[in-house]
Amino acid sequence: MAESRLDPGPAADAWSRARASLARSRAFRVARLGLVLVSGLAVLAPFLASDRPLYLVAAHPGEFERARGELVPLTVACAAQLGPAGEPTARVREAAAVALRLARLAEALGDEAPGSIAGFEATLARALALAEAGAVPPGTDAELVQRARALASELAPLQSSLPARRSSPLAAGLTPLEVGLVLAWGLALLAPLRRRLGLPRALGLAGLAGLAAGVLWSAAVGAGRSFPTGHFKEALTEGEIVATRAWFAPVPYGFAEQHPEEALRPPTWLAAAELDPTGAYLRGPRVPRPDPVTGFVPRTRPVEVRAGEPALNAAARHWLGTDATGRDVLARVIHGARASLAVGALATALLMLLGIAVGGLAGSLGGRVDVFVSRAIEVVSSFPLLFLVLVAVAFVGPSLGTVCLVLGGVGWTGVARLTRAEFLRQRELDYVAAARALGFSRLRIALVHVLPNALAPLLVAATFTVAGVILVEAALSFLGYGVRVPVPSWGALSSETRELANWWLLVFPGAFLFATVLCLQLAGDALRTALDPRTAVERLS
Repeated sequence: MAESRLDPGPAADAWSRARASLARSRAFRVARLGLVLVSGLAVLAPFLASDRPLYLVAAHPGEFERARGELVPLTVACAAQLGPAGEPTARVREAAAVALRLARLAEALGDEAPGSIAGFEATLARALALAEAGAVPPGTDAELVQRARALASELAPLQSSLPARRSSPLAAGLTPLEVGLVLAWGLALLAPLRRRLGLPRALGLAGLAGLAAGVLWSAAVGAGRSFPTGHFKEALTEGEIVATRAWFAPVPYGFAEQHPEEALRPPTWLAAAELDPTGAYLRGPRVPRPDPVTGFVPRTRPVEVRAGEPALNAAARHWLGTDATGRDVLARVIHGARASLAVGALATALLMLLGIAVGGLAGSLGGRVDVFVSRAIEVVSSFPLLFLVLVAVAFVGPSLGTVCLVLGGVGWTGVARLTRAEFLRQRELDYVAAARALGFSRLRIALVHVLPNALAPLLVAATFTVAGVILVEAALSFLGYGVRVPVPSWGALSSETRELANWWLLVFPGAFLFATVLCLQLAGDALRTALDPRTAVERLS
């Protein structure tokens, strides 16, 4: 029987030569390092910049007191629904609220929780069962309220001696997607070292491992938060949480956390960013000065230094300054890498799939199909890409998904032309004629034999396409048609000012964008050189 795989040697040798060439390329090594760092910013953003503690050992007297203070009013509302005139839906809702407060009280007290909490839970459950059966004895509601008041009075002295609990607020708020991306990114970094470290071959399945980790995290912890911010810093500052130990991220700010009194503050390692205790600048053009006519001096507000944050005038307080609402620019730049790289990766994946499918169909079948597909490509190419994106965003609304779908749904024409040309070239080679002679179907020849040999130029095109898509997304966000506020992207960050006095809002997001696109271009050039057969011949000669 004939072998199904036709002469894999030349293709394998070409890829081996390409890997060796990339290993010797200094530009590719620099680009790879830069892309690893940028992707690390995107994947590890919650661990690098967050207002949630990474690790917290603390008592929660504020939460305990709120739950204790709400116990009696909620019990009164629940007891009012126990009688025949009560509404079952309202009774269940109020009972659930009471049970939630009891759970919080028991959690705050830990092993020191008195048995009266469990006793009250049993009394509540018994009253609900009687109400469900329509046989509530007279005075049950009054007894329930009386027991709630007695429990609240009993718990009041315990507020000052609450035990400290260990927790990880940041980990508890992670979504399954974030967990999966962290694991997949870490395994992808270890993949080149698999043989040296003696790691299993399955390590290369980083994507599947990340997906499995996300599913397990969702089952064990939950789906994460709806919005990645919290009240922990304010609670620690105001004494609602009394911490024994608290570890924060290197940049202890959430990307949406605001310090309005520090609006448009320059990078704090500059002398012009120094403030006095009242919040007034000590140097530079922002020093409060009396009006020459009225003598009015603008008022300032003291800056609130929250728990976990550097001192007021520490160089590390705001490395890249703040924006117009007092949000830390470095935290927003780190989280902005997520939107920019996500659009680049998702839109490129979509347009590559469409382009390869359409171009492969035209190149494999030829004839009238080729003519029809070529005319369709020309029609789609005649529409301006940016114009179509703006129209789609205007009708659907600015969002990450809209931008990805439009860029992927319109930008596939160049990939389709390249794929068509490669398929037309490959199908004239001897190995395709041998496959036809063996009786292989057109689909098998296209997918198993032609497509793998056409991947080299497509891989180069994909690298350059990612850079182009990131630039288009930055332009859209700069115009206000990108991702929704307050979710940041590098283009949106650059659009937050038009004044040179606030230069840090233009320079730093633009620098990250420039560095990312430059690394992608360098990687694309190195791939094109390594995969060019003429270059390989020159090296051999």
